[in-house]
Amino acid sequence: KISKDKTSKRIRCYPNEAEVAKVIELFQERLVLTFNRKKTKYQRILSELGVNAKPHCGEADHEDEEDMEMIIGETYSKARCIRNSFRFGGSINFRRFLRGLHNVIRRSKAIRITRPLDSIQKEDFDCELKAVASELSIAYEYQLAMLADAAEVNAVADHAVRCMMRYLKDTDAVFNPTNLLQAVIEENPRCTLKYYNKELRTRIVKTDNLRLQVDQRWRLHDVLKQPGVRVIDMESGQYQYFGCFTPFGFSCRPDKYGFRGPLHIWNENEGKYTLVPNDMTSCESSKRRKITYNPKNIHHSYEPTLCCCHDDTGSCDK
Repeated sequence: KISKDKTSKRIRCYPNEAEVAKVIELFQERLVLTFNRKKTKYQRILSELGVNAKPHCGEADHEDEEDMEMIIGETYSKARCIRNSFRFGGSINFRRFLRGLHNVIRRSKAIRITRPLDSIQKEDFDCELKAVASELSIAYEYQLAMLADAAEVNAVADHAVRCMMRYLKDTDAVFNPTNLLQAVIEENPRCTLKYYNKELRTRIVKTDNLRLQVDQRWRLHDVLKQPGVRVIDMESGQYQYFGCFTPFGFSCRPDKYGFRGPLHIWNENEGKYTLVPNDMTSCESSKRRKITYNPKNIHHSYEPTLCCCHDDTGSCDK
């Protein structure tokens, strides 16, 4: 078995600043496009099923409960007929039963996701979504720059949207940059086994002690959650590196996925930008886990082209 400390890594075709800028722009555009497509999809589902685009929460939930009872409950004669038909081989009615149940599930999911979005003005929605895309592209610049091509970058942007949609299905979900950024680093969207195990090609090449060169691959589900955090020390001007705190503890893999920049949110109470809660724990709490700088580590040697700092206006125009 090959020991990890005997494995060296190098970057094939190190990206220049123009290539990095292009990748960042691609990620931002893809994330905004995919999110809007998802939003349109769920709004279309509601329209097809004859549901008001902006239902009252209580009424929508009550309608779903009634429909579900009508399909599978004991108190409705129609439901009993469907079950009896199925029991005696009524395949047509059973298909109707499945179609009705499927529509209830589709409507319930669509209502939950669109509910936090319907109360937001379009200008505010566009502004906040673009702000989230920008923040993610700056923080994950290294990971995006190390991906092999545009298809891999698009896959990461799509996955980030899936994480956000997973959060928006919660009954108490609120659409704002804080919650969306937290969703990206915390949520695990439900998916098929094939998608869960999907791997991304990178520019990184591993060379083991047998002098065999293997392309480094990153798991799509881990690339946004497993990197450590890289922050700049304002006094020394040098980068400091930390393990990334997650809901499961400091279970990150900076040796494989490198380091990302910290994620910032606008704090209304303090009137300035602050770190998202997870990154605050990673970098500023007594529980933080500092990682020693290693000049031979390719993940440590990368210099981000964009700064993770913000002005203190809180304006989307900045």
